[in-house]
Amino acid sequence: MMWSAVEFSHRFVREFAVQARVAFDATVGNGGDTAFLLSVVAEDGIVFGTDVQQTALDNAEQLLQQTPFTNYRLFNRSCTEVLACMQELGVETLDIVMMNCGYLPGGDKSVTTNANDTVLTIECCCNVLAVSGVLSVVVYPGHEAGASEVQAVEQFVRQLSPKQFQVCTYGAVNMMRSPQCYMVQRLR
Repeated sequence: MMWSAVEFSHRFVREFAVQARVAFDATVGNGGDTAFLLSVVAEDGIVFGTDVQQTALDNAEQLLQQTPFTNYRLFNRSCTEVLACMQELGVETLDIVMMNCGYLPGGDKSVTTNANDTVLTIECCCNVLAVSGVLSVVVYPGHEAGASEVQAVEQFVRQLSPKQFQVCTYGAVNMMRSPQCYMVQRLR
């Protein structure tokens, strides 16, 4: 069986994020991607994440306390505030960015990421992505906000300069509501 979009994003990040020191989980949710990123960054690196729902951050904190890692920081902020978080942490570039869009699994399904914020965050992150840095975005077209989010993300990543970025997609093409993963690597 093929990998899910999230599994594929993890494989992509693990393969291409060599010697990563700074990772950003733009959508912390229940903390699964945050915990994954902690297993990928260097011991002296840092993982930071944002989520607008305190419930998500509480869930993530419970999960992260079960890991041996302490090199993380969670912010109760929108992912669009990535630059402010970076400034607060004293970091200038990102080696890894992960976004797993949609709604909080097990949470309020009316609270979702949205196309404008997602694209703004991707744009900000691309501007501060280190050379050879990677960004993955998983979007879910199975709900109304997700359908417009897929279109907006696709439109944005298609216009990224091929001289600076390589962009690939992963997802089932014969299933209309299949999650899509967009992977970006900065070339220079």
